[in-house]
Amino acid sequence: MKKKIVIAPLKSPHIEKIYKDCGNTFLFFSFRSGHRNSSVINGLTWYQFLKIIFLKECDVLVVHYLSVNVLLGILAKPFVNELVGVCWGTDIYGFASRNKILWKYCASRFSTLAATSRNMCEHLKKQFNLEVEHRPFGLSSSFVKRSFEVDKINLSKHVNFITVKELRYKAGIDRSIRLLSAFATKYPNIEIKYDIYGSGPELKNLKHLANDVERKNLTINFKGMILQTELVDIYPKYHFFIGLSRMESLGLSFIEAAHFGLPPIISSAPGPTEIFGTEYMLKCMDAAQIEKTINNLYFVITESTKYKELSDYAQHCTKAYLWKEWSAWYLKI
Repeated sequence: MKKKIVIAPLKSPHIEKIYKDCGNTFLFFSFRSGHRNSSVINGLTWYQFLKIIFLKECDVLVVHYLSVNVLLGILAKPFVNELVGVCWGTDIYGFASRNKILWKYCASRFSTLAATSRNMCEHLKKQFNLEVEHRPFGLSSSFVKRSFEVDKINLSKHVNFITVKELRYKAGIDRSIRLLSAFATKYPNIEIKYDIYGSGPELKNLKHLANDVERKNLTINFKGMILQTELVDIYPKYHFFIGLSRMESLGLSFIEAAHFGLPPIISSAPGPTEIFGTEYMLKCMDAAQIEKTINNLYFVITESTKYKELSDYAQHCTKAYLWKEWSAWYLKI
């Protein structure tokens, strides 16, 4: 029987979910950790992977993260019947933009090309004249909606914000810090706690900024890395997810937080806008809109019915990102 192989980071939650839904249909290989793949269920070592490819025992090869794995996929193409590519944000807005000729040639070699957000599909069609299927990734099976009583949340006195992102400039965490500092200045009677989960090259700069904008009623904590499985217990402790990203192709952390009913505060980046809509009220497009965003946030905090409305809306927006559709597509390949 011919085999199906997925090339992707093996620690990614979507790989675990695909395996659970698709059973033994797929084998998994990671370009960066081929020597350790045997520790993963259905994981292949470099030797096992190359043996299957060169003996032409692979029927379908699915390549995730083309910026890292595209050349490996192209080299394997003569030995497989079908080559499927799945594009993620860094593929489209980073690698593809810097290597247009190479990327277009490589992408054209795939039997099927898919992307995880509509804005990426549109970008590829516009820039490279490529037809791309929209295949949004989904929530981990460990994520379930929380239930809560809004009248038990005393938002008018104490509000908890959370960000879960890699600490890079494009994540816009500095903008989130400045926004909350401005809010704390305008409304000194509201206690604000802002917890930032993640690590990255901007940590030192962000800590300096947090010290510079410190307020009596604003506490900013850098919590470090957190496992995705731990978020299930973490998210219910917060009221809002804040992510004023400069660039976001989709935003899994936004989807996960919204699934728990946390209304997000977003930027005009294409990913969050795609998820929550262009007219979403807690949207801060630029510095000129900070005052408007602060006023809208205060309204949501002081009106429990509005908070409940936004919470329900956030949960509703995650319905488009369920694993059953993603896994069903895999099974059809």
